[in-house]
Amino acid sequence: MNPESSLNGCVQSQGIKVSLENWLVMGSKEWEETPNEVKAWAYQAAGVTGWTDAAIRMILIKKCPWFDNDMCTVVLNLLKEWVEEYPLKVQI
Repeated sequence: MNPESSLNGCVQSQGIKVSLENWLVMGSKEWEETPNEVKAWAYQAAGVTGWTDAAIRMILIKKCPWFDNDMCTVVLNLLKEWVEEYPLKVQI
């Protein structure tokens, strides 16, 4: 399985039914249509399943060659801000 599919599968396995375009590819139509809290939840789901920022950054650069390290940092920092604003609530 390629890394992009693996990341998608990991996020979706946590119940967040979105694709990378929804929560990671800033500027895409899907990004624009996805609420910020859903982006935050997808980022948290990726972290819970073991994905690091470094690995997410590599996928983002490969998927979007027009993104450089600075743009990836902007995206990751936005996601982290939204995580603070919209923490994923787990019910037991």
